[in-house]
Amino acid sequence: MELIGKCLVLGGMTVMGLWHAAGLRSRVSCLGAFVGAVERAQRELAFSLPPVEELLGRMGEGLRDPAGKWFQDCCAFFQQRKEECLGEIWSRHLRVGTLPLKEEDLTLLDGLGGLLGRFDGESQEKALGQIHVRLEEQLAVARADAERLGKVYGTLGLTMGLFFIILL
Repeated sequence: MELIGKCLVLGGMTVMGLWHAAGLRSRVSCLGAFVGAVERAQRELAFSLPPVEELLGRMGEGLRDPAGKWFQDCCAFFQQRKEECLGEIWSRHLRVGTLPLKEEDLTLLDGLGGLLGRFDGESQEKALGQIHVRLEEQLAVARADAERLGKVYGTLGLTMGLFFIILL
């Protein structure tokens, strides 16, 4: 019985470390999806000036969850509440959503909703270019964190499990 308890402690602590490492990889995936969405919006604005709800829908096309679902939900909410501006809906939805992002990521993305559909196509395209560069920087930092800290979390979980087994 004692052996089963020790195995459970070791497994639980290892899973906890791996779970935190998965959270870091999830942030990378989500930021990558938003980078792709911004690139798609830039291309759309370079060739045409689609209505905001159409642009928002196109930005979310083909994205994996949770970003894909976030775009679908935000677009649906925007279509239901056309009396509100997209910036307000975007900000509210960004803060309430379950995106695996840090506060600095959310702050950067918050500015994106405020510019969509608000200015002429060229100005939007320039602003999207600046946000794209900053998102790429955040993505590079997130990748480095996931690479470095992911291994640390996994090892730390296993080590803590072993530590508790020794104590027991």
